[in-house]
Amino acid sequence: MALKIFYFDMMIENVDRSVLVGKPNLFTKGIDLWVLDHEKAFAFLTPFIGMSTSAPWVLDQHLAANHILYHKLKGKKLNFGELEGFLDVLNEGFWQKLKNLMPEDWILPEFDNIVEHIDAIRAHQAEFLVNIKSILS
Repeated sequence: MALKIFYFDMMIENVDRSVLVGKPNLFTKGIDLWVLDHEKAFAFLTPFIGMSTSAPWVLDQHLAANHILYHKLKGKKLNFGELEGFLDVLNEGFWQKLKNLMPEDWILPEFDNIVEHIDAIRAHQAEFLVNIKSILS
């Protein structure tokens, strides 16, 4: 589960689950992990000067290295096969259904930016997974 959380957070550029923030919004109960609160997700919507969003499937090294789970995953024997095709469900039908279920007031211009970002990663998910493997090796 930790690997899937890391993958998801890298995809949505969640700077909230960081060792630098002080509130990683990740709880444990035994071996179970519970994630909550993604208030600082989608950092690509307001990129820092110099950060490129032209290839979102390329990991931000700083974001990855400061993720709360990075040192728990780095160098471990991980089942990356669980992540193959992980994003296939986030297809056009998913986004349309989501848009139909959301209150109209919630559909802000950023919604399309989020869809664009996720679609770009989904279209390059093999490369994204290679980057995940590389950074955690």
